Amino acid sequence: MFYAADFEPLRPPLAFIRNGVEFEITLIARAAEGAIVTPGFEEWPWDAGTFADDVRALNAFPVRVVSVAGLLAVKTGWEAHFGESPRLQDLADAQILRHLLAND
Repeated sequence: MFYAADFEPLRPPLAFIRNGVEFEITLIARAAEGAIVTPGFEEWPWDAGTFADDVRALNAFPVRVVSVAGLLAVKTGWEAHFGESPRLQDLADAQILRHLLAND
């Protein structure tokens, strides 16, 4: 699907790049105990409330929107969970997300 739109796989199969712009897809699943996790990262479940009641349409398909607080937790927790430095765009995203939370 994305290959037909000239996206190149960056970190297959869930990250792509086109014209220097990265596009990432995160798959989620519900674990047996009920927590929402990203397959392959089950030891780091999404915070409760990350996928609350905010539903939007994406090409007429209903999708749950990630909460600002939940996304900030991911952007700021990567290094602690995986020992990798955050990417520059994640640092910039975290700054924007903190601003959104402060003005909510």
